[in-house]
Amino acid sequence: MTQIIEKVLEQKINLTLEQILAISPQFINQLKKNSDEENNSINSIDTKNIQLKLIHHHLKEYEAPKLHYACPLGFMQVYVGEEGYEIMALADTASELNIIPEDIVVKAGLTTRCLNMNLMGNF
Repeated sequence: MTQIIEKVLEQKINLTLEQILAISPQFINQLKKNSDEENNSINSIDTKNIQLKLIHHHLKEYEAPKLHYACPLGFMQVYVGEEGYEIMALADTASELNIIPEDIVVKAGLTTRCLNMNLMGNF
């Protein structure tokens, strides 16, 4: 997982930190774990686009929204490269059903379906 995080941090994407953290709980957990294991040395690492100390600070204050939407599949605008080449990327967490916070759905312009269901777990 550490190698995946390193590769992710090398990529240039035009998403807010809130959007990234809201759709990737495993990524959040690994960042927290790395931060604890390395005596917070992760805070001093800088990349071209992200200062991890900001991520760590945001993680301590991040609280998942209470309202989520089901998005079977969705596309969102992503800007790639130095020049910001715009493409439509598939927003998918590799699950059968994507549960995404309402504010992310609205910001990303995803199509939603309202489903009534009983979910088990920490939602």
